[in-house]
Amino acid sequence: MTTEVFGVPVEYKIVGEGTPVLCIHGWTESMVQMEHSIEPVFAPFISYKRIYFDLPGMGKTPRCDQVKNSDDMLQFVKAFVEQVIPDGRFLAISRSYGGYILRGLLAAMPERIMGGIFICPLVEPVRQKRILPNFKVVYRNEELIKQLPASHRVLFTNLFVIQDQYTYDRFLDELASAAAIDEPYLRSISHSPGYAFSELPEENGLCDVPTLFFLGKQDNVVGYTQCVDLVRDHYTRHSLLLWENAGHNLEIEHHNLFCETVKSWLRGIENEESI
Repeated sequence: MTTEVFGVPVEYKIVGEGTPVLCIHGWTESMVQMEHSIEPVFAPFISYKRIYFDLPGMGKTPRCDQVKNSDDMLQFVKAFVEQVIPDGRFLAISRSYGGYILRGLLAAMPERIMGGIFICPLVEPVRQKRILPNFKVVYRNEELIKQLPASHRVLFTNLFVIQDQYTYDRFLDELASAAAIDEPYLRSISHSPGYAFSELPEENGLCDVPTLFFLGKQDNVVGYTQCVDLVRDHYTRHSLLLWENAGHNLEIEHHNLFCETVKSWLRGIENEESI
């Protein structure tokens, strides 16, 4: 289904009924990756309405000429929220660049967000300023790697620190077959100073919303040390998990552990809301 935001048709999908859960994907990704990772989490729950959508220039949502930087992207997502969740409180789950946008939402509408989950969130938008660990493969199925098509082999072995049949199957389903992206449009944003917010969301005060952060010690895309510092200084009700043997796709590499951890956190939110 679609809804119009800033004159652009936004592709989105709703699964389930109940408390809204806004799911924000990463840069050059789509709602496909989020849906595959998040839906198993909600299998035992019957009262959550998951809302997946594609950001401008990604998935099935076309570029938006009014979105020229991350400040604009935040306003775009806020406008989308106002359409699909016009009132009431909601949860938010984010990945990578989606976490950057969620930080802005938490600052802009803290009274509406019950809790936020950050999966390998982007903290430093300027790549040259990121503190990154060296890429390290922690497990490789050599027989599997030998059998892969050359184009898949290069991409897969540079994205995952755990390289087995399960992570490759997920790679095929979600990344290798992902919808086309508008590369020139996205590059015009990510390669400009406007990829960074004009003002950090946390500059206006502490975040008192319950949050859950997943970080990988082998994440060589966004790193983890700068996020640890940010969370410690600005997020008063956080839970932070820093996993060994986990990269930028930790929700795939450690799928079962990820799902059980989010389920436990959600139950905690439910208990808190019922008091």
